[in-house]
Amino acid sequence: MLINMTPRLKRCIINCLNLILLTLILIYVLNIRRIYKMETKYQPANCFLNKNELDDSLGIPLEDVLLSEVEPIIESTIFFIDTSCPSNGNILELTARQACAIESAAFNNDIYQIFVLFASPRYQQQEGNRHPLIDAILSYPNVHLRQVNLMRYGAGTPIEDWLKKGELFKSSYLSSHLADVLRLLTLYRFGGICVHLDSMILNTVTVLPLNYAGADLDNQISTAMLSLTSTGFGHQFSGDCLRDLQQSFDANNRHTSGRDVITRALQRACGTFNVAEMRNNPRGCQSFQLYNHTQFLPIKPADWRQLFEEEFLDEVLQQTRGVSFMLHLWHSKSHKERIKRGTRAAYTQYARRHCPKAYAAAGEYF
Repeated sequence: MLINMTPRLKRCIINCLNLILLTLILIYVLNIRRIYKMETKYQPANCFLNKNELDDSLGIPLEDVLLSEVEPIIESTIFFIDTSCPSNGNILELTARQACAIESAAFNNDIYQIFVLFASPRYQQQEGNRHPLIDAILSYPNVHLRQVNLMRYGAGTPIEDWLKKGELFKSSYLSSHLADVLRLLTLYRFGGICVHLDSMILNTVTVLPLNYAGADLDNQISTAMLSLTSTGFGHQFSGDCLRDLQQSFDANNRHTSGRDVITRALQRACGTFNVAEMRNNPRGCQSFQLYNHTQFLPIKPADWRQLFEEEFLDEVLQQTRGVSFMLHLWHSKSHKERIKRGTRAAYTQYARRHCPKAYAAAGEYF
């Protein structure tokens, strides 16, 4: 049919067919991306709401924190929360940096219990088959690994009904939002200290008051290390945060359930929006102590590489030594940064001192 057409008409038809083909390919690619986003958005909800019976053939299931014989000690427990959704059959795993965070808490605070709470079921391998990093942290008698049943955990709290409605699982940032929710639920139930898993504790926390947090550089209240009592002001504060969370929750705002909630609650408690006034007048904040960023967030997010590069070793040590209670690694920025053991960077130097067993078990890279 094209034989009798003019060259111009042939070129026009061929170009039109190519355009149609490219359009169809583009539609196909966009649909694949849309389906992938839907799967990655809703698949984790199935992970955290897994109602299947535990499979003992995978290993020893971690105990539920609310059903375990060994319970968190009220106001004397440091909590870490893991909201990842594993793809390895729910076998218990930790990265070297997560193990370091846990060990640093146990190493520097032997009178505290250290509880690591997993938001989805985990199975622990028998001793002898476990990863050396798991053995490293479990060598500390005050370290306990537990899982959380979200609905059971939220029962009897201000957000029990909200959780049942499933609003949380519409989140575009489910892992982050769930961590914020579990952090507040944990402090509401037990009091104590919640610390991010991308941190390293450098000192004992026994010298700190019972209710405290640190400010970040944006004049927001950070959740990197948050301590509250299980009664009195601390319990009232965590309850206020939970009520605020369910009222203001925005599934498309990553910070809606974390620092924004904590900041607003502290503004109400202190009767001021001025962060400097909050820091300088804890009595006006009902004895809640707000620390400067140097105590818990000494390295700015934009400067995270300084923790991993040798040329900044002296500068970072000068900023943090004798001043900071914790290093924050800014996981969202640094998680792809590989660093060899033995490197003379601030992070590895601190790791050798504050998480020696995890450091030794990490292998070539830390």
